[in-house]
Amino acid sequence: MALVYHWGYWSQFDYRADASSWPLIPTAEPEALAEFARARGVLAAAPCDGDVFLQYSPRRSEFVRGGVIAHVYMDEERSEGAPYYEAVVLEGNSNTSGELGGPRVARLVRRLCPSLGDRFIRWTELQ
Repeated sequence: MALVYHWGYWSQFDYRADASSWPLIPTAEPEALAEFARARGVLAAAPCDGDVFLQYSPRRSEFVRGGVIAHVYMDEERSEGAPYYEAVVLEGNSNTSGELGGPRVARLVRRLCPSLGDRFIRWTELQ
């Protein structure tokens, strides 16, 4: 999550004003970012390109990772009938297999499932 803040901050930095307009809080904790977004009404159940994604762990009962949605390929029905979204994501602290705690920034294709708790931060709707 710290990498998401870093990317966002510098992508929205105005050198003339010597300030960034990046609206998300500086945190390395996905759960804290989810609370911030929920309180402001920008936590969505469907992704758009450019959103920040938060992946939920039902086992841990919390968000455990996040990153940026580079591109949403499709939404599909799983065999149980729960929809998922297949998307290209960019995330830090990962590896090429997408495991938590890896040493690199990775570009991966993930299946994100809102019915299992995954959410998307529509940061462009923040004032």
